[in-house]
Amino acid sequence: MSQLSHVIASLLHEHQGEKAEARQLAKDIQARVLVDMLPTVVQACPFKVGDVVQQRANGCAVYAMGAGQLGIVSHVFDQQLLAAGEKGMNLRDDMMILLQADGELWVEMCVSSWRFEKYAGEIAT
Repeated sequence: MSQLSHVIASLLHEHQGEKAEARQLAKDIQARVLVDMLPTVVQACPFKVGDVVQQRANGCAVYAMGAGQLGIVSHVFDQQLLAAGEKGMNLRDDMMILLQADGELWVEMCVSSWRFEKYAGEIAT
């Protein structure tokens, strides 16, 4: 994804509380972001079991995870699972992650890998 797409995605993420009309991008910028994101969306799952992941700034509208919340890949599917999301969107889940919900409950959920990136921070020992 280009640097411009990263900047635009970050700005959109920061302003999620604003009305959709106020966040509308110019069509040429929308086209650039779409072209840049397509390879990420259609690639095979880049993660393996045990990878610690976090949501991408531009991929978190679907999952009810807090910003910066981490998960660990617990399963990678050979083929994508097709499912309908809460908002009626079709999801192409290709991995499962384990995460802590609401600060105490551990849950495992199916997710679309393109919405995540590998966590690059430190892990306590």
